[in-house]
Amino acid sequence: MDIATGQPPTNAFNPDFQEQLIQEYLLDRGIITPEQLSRALTRLRELRIKAQREQQAAAYVFDQKTYTLHKRDPWSGKSLAQLSLPFTRKTRPRYFGTDWVPTGSGSVFLFHATNAREIGEIFWENPEESQGLTISDRYAHLYFGEVDEHPYLALSDRIHYSYIPMGKVPALPVDLIMAANRQTAYLADRARGTIFLVDTQEMKALGSFVVRPPGSKKILGLAPTPDGQRIFVTDYMSPSLLILTPRNLKIKRVPLPYGILGNVQLSPDGQWLYLQSMKSDDTVEIVVLDTINLLHKATIPLRGHLFSALDDPLDLMAISPLHNYLIFMTYVNNPAMFTPWINIVDLDSYQLIDRYALLSSESRA
Repeated sequence: MDIATGQPPTNAFNPDFQEQLIQEYLLDRGIITPEQLSRALTRLRELRIKAQREQQAAAYVFDQKTYTLHKRDPWSGKSLAQLSLPFTRKTRPRYFGTDWVPTGSGSVFLFHATNAREIGEIFWENPEESQGLTISDRYAHLYFGEVDEHPYLALSDRIHYSYIPMGKVPALPVDLIMAANRQTAYLADRARGTIFLVDTQEMKALGSFVVRPPGSKKILGLAPTPDGQRIFVTDYMSPSLLILTPRNLKIKRVPLPYGILGNVQLSPDGQWLYLQSMKSDDTVEIVVLDTINLLHKATIPLRGHLFSALDDPLDLMAISPLHNYLIFMTYVNNPAMFTPWINIVDLDSYQLIDRYALLSSESRA
């Protein structure tokens, strides 16, 4: 499962405003009764839902069982369009041919947009069925299959399927990444090592790239540039960075001296690449490169061990909406085995400035 950064849909619906100002000020001073507060919060929720429905939005959900991308109305769940991905006899998807197991807790952990501190979690109601993205004129956020009444949006432009097959499969699972212009979706099939480009307006396939030999259960790391002219790809098995050109469907492979490359993120302005580097001595680093000449800017050592060294298909990494922090999850074996740790990197100083554990009932997400 992915980690996401949380942000209120508008300032008027900020949970700090609702909880601190209304509850502490009004209730503590006896200005409003608990019954009046309950009615006010219900009205606020109704107004928020109404405002959401007035936005132009569509939800994109990939059905792993039918190998089909669905475009839905995010409020009603009604299907607007669908696209089945092509396959051959050799790569025919076989979702029901093996057992699938979850790789996380069945929830998404949220981190505040301003300070990268953990603020809560949202649980999937149907984790196998409804994982997708809602794209509106304001946000890209996780789609939970129904109007979400959580006060925060789980902002993210990508979602990685949270189940993995126990046995060998010729295809699947497929991860969904949305381009900055919201006009193109990238569907990355892990087992096939193939990335499909999809026009989200016409719901048609634009082409595909085969970037890795078949058979892997790890994700393909994707970082499309804001203009959509290039896609930076890591394959979790080599030290090479792949640069894809959608215009002519060409692939350029660039060997780099930083070890095996795992997850990848791109700064919103398209200037900097943040690469997860995996060394042979089990150390974990984030390598920062410029996107023009791939010149080295910084190396940021992290603490802990990689979940991908176990059975997980990826190591979780996200950039805050204000573009000032990078969040990366590792684990340590203290106080318990495989305790998740959040590493917070300041993207101005390129320093690890904080880390803390997700304890008790909290776990990988």
